[in-house]
Amino acid sequence: MEMISETRYADGTMVYGYDLSKTTSERLAARCRELGLEASVEAKAESRRREVLGERLLLWNALAAKGLGHNADRAPLVPDVAGYVSIAHTRSTLLLAINTRHPIGIDLEGYRERVLRVRDAFLNEGERQWLAATDLMCHVVAWTAKEAVFKAISRRELVSNYRDQIVLRPFATPTKGAVLSHNATFGFRRFNLTSVAGDDEVFTLAVEQNDNI
Repeated sequence: MEMISETRYADGTMVYGYDLSKTTSERLAARCRELGLEASVEAKAESRRREVLGERLLLWNALAAKGLGHNADRAPLVPDVAGYVSIAHTRSTLLLAINTRHPIGIDLEGYRERVLRVRDAFLNEGERQWLAATDLMCHVVAWTAKEAVFKAISRRELVSNYRDQIVLRPFATPTKGAVLSHNATFGFRRFNLTSVAGDDEVFTLAVEQNDNI
């Protein structure tokens, strides 16, 4: 695994990124065995095996944790480790966000034209008014932003209408290499969003606004 980044944000969140495209599940499994981590994966697809094994190694590197569990909302958690975890991945990149004090959400998506075709499924009517239908970059930012907010909501059963309940505030189209700060709301709750536009994909970190953060 090749580390892409290790970044600390103002609220204390650490985001670790790894490149999975230059390794194989066999190499990752061998490294897991060296560290005493579980090396078997039931998934048949090579890309999925890399993701699972990569998660185990990343958690070990970041937290010395030997496993990943899930709470009642299916959100990831690390047993016996205080804090909050969020994970996102594409076929080539794996991201792990960790915060010891408050919930967070992170999402990652490549520049795929498909996101333009499904805009009606995740953008509400107001968002479709200000977000140009052909602006791929903004659509990818919006997609990852809504996914990140959903992950950051501590009780996901409250989200019955993903498209309309999570509302994005208008933002300008970022250029590749830029870091965009913007906002979203979920009812009376407000979220600060940080979107990083890479060469091939965008990731967004969501943190709920709180006077104590």
